[in-house]
Amino acid sequence: MKITNKLMIVFTVFTILLVGIGIFMNQAYLEKYYIYKNERSFLQFQKDIETVYRDNIDEIDTLITDIDNDEDVKILILDKEMNVLHSSYFKNKLKDIVISKNIQNMIKRYHLWQDNGYMYQVLERNKGLPPKIFFTSTISEDVFLVITKSVKGIQESVAVANEFYLASGFVMIVIGIIAVLYLSRKISDPIIKMNHIARDMRNLKFGEKIEITSNDEIGELAISINLLSDKLSNSIRSLQEDIEERKILVRDISHELKTPIAVIKGYVEGLKYNVAEDEQTKEKYYDVIVDECDRINELVKELLELSILEGVSSELQVLQVPIKNLIHESIEKFQHIADMRSVEIRFTGEEDVLTHVDEHLMERVISNLLSNAIKYANSPGYVKINLKEKNQGCELSVFNTGKNIPEESLEQIFNVFYKVDQVRGRDNEGHGIGLAIVKRIMNMHKGTYSVKNESNGVTFTIWIPNLSSKTNLQA
Repeated sequence: MKITNKLMIVFTVFTILLVGIGIFMNQAYLEKYYIYKNERSFLQFQKDIETVYRDNIDEIDTLITDIDNDEDVKILILDKEMNVLHSSYFKNKLKDIVISKNIQNMIKRYHLWQDNGYMYQVLERNKGLPPKIFFTSTISEDVFLVITKSVKGIQESVAVANEFYLASGFVMIVIGIIAVLYLSRKISDPIIKMNHIARDMRNLKFGEKIEITSNDEIGELAISINLLSDKLSNSIRSLQEDIEERKILVRDISHELKTPIAVIKGYVEGLKYNVAEDEQTKEKYYDVIVDECDRINELVKELLELSILEGVSSELQVLQVPIKNLIHESIEKFQHIADMRSVEIRFTGEEDVLTHVDEHLMERVISNLLSNAIKYANSPGYVKINLKEKNQGCELSVFNTGKNIPEESLEQIFNVFYKVDQVRGRDNEGHGIGLAIVKRIMNMHKGTYSVKNESNGVTFTIWIPNLSSKTNLQA
């Protein structure tokens, strides 16, 4: 069922219920409430009449006449013989007024049983006449006050009120239905639009947006759905890109493993079928197989390291570290390789730079940059490492002499399996993972990394922020 129809049904039922309750309350309680309110009025009349009768009896007729005219009540003042002394009606014919035996008996009973106070009750009447309110009390010794009032007026008021409730209820229903139709359109149209867009989101369509037309809860809901649509769109796009990257990664891993496995298979088959007849040739075969196994092992280790760094549980163990110590350790580690390639390693810069980093991971970054620089430096050539403080952190640059990297490849060089030797035309072997590890570790440190061509070589630069010693960042 549409929300418009639901609102119309709810409003109509609610209006009918209100009208019904109003009619029921009128019918059941209005007359009783009217009688209750009149009791207070009669007591006030009794006090006023008693005061005037005691202090200024000449004004008593005027008073009871005024009360009769204003309040539509009938007032009699009687003596103990039930003779009428004063009346608010038939003023000139007091002797003609006959008090019924029923009222006389009620007054006498009141006089016998109550020394003071009053009697107030509703008297039922015969022949279809409406009930009458009866009030009696004493205003002086052996002088009785009698006040009566018909409830016909209130009965007529109840009937009129019920008719008014029915008429107004009908008008309210008509006006309400028109209002509900208008308001439900105002409310339901945005909801229908949201439902349409939610269905599109379910089908992974995020192009359409909800127009914000109000500042109420529906407007806030529309804003939330638009934001959710944008976030889902970005997340799905990111997921698709990640899936595509994973496909490329699997393809590249397969490619990287294919060559050494093929080489190992070829040499193993050569040994199996006695292609290598002498021991010297066999030793050569064994060396090639071991080298290719080492190559595969190194690739697996680098992939495992990158996978660990990309895991959500990777945390930085931040300590205050002198960066120069990490640089000297890396230089010492790769000095023999540099000597073999006739590459000189130079270190310049500020020696006392201290910063808060993960020592193990930052040593890995420096080692990867230095290893990469030595690998692609001219032979003979040199590698220059420079360290300086910068922007509440430190900047480390590693320059190597040699050929430039094509400009269109500079942004891709930190991607996984993007081989430097393919870009720079070298015969050096590598898996294209080292710089990807640098990228990941620098992102974990909230640092920056870059590469640019120089006139006679290439410079890789990283900026390391000085993390607080209490910081324990989680990637």
